[in-house]
Amino acid sequence: MKKIIGIIFISLTFCNISFAEIKVIENKKIMMGIAPRWVTTMCVDDYKFVVFRDGVGISMVQFFENENNSRVGPAKC
Repeated sequence: MKKIIGIIFISLTFCNISFAEIKVIENKKIMMGIAPRWVTTMCVDDYKFVVFRDGVGISMVQFFENENNSRVGPAKC
């Protein structure tokens, strides 16, 4: 019985399901040489992110802003 409870507890500990609200704010195509590159600004759970895609890979960074020259923090959508 202890083994069954332990197996259930461990399986529920590693089972994590989460949902995020994602909205695309802006999508731009930038031509650099022959291959196009895409810059997408998106809103994930009310925080702004910038995604850069090219032929090699994808890079995603969070957008930060300086609020009233006092505090630097993540930008809200």
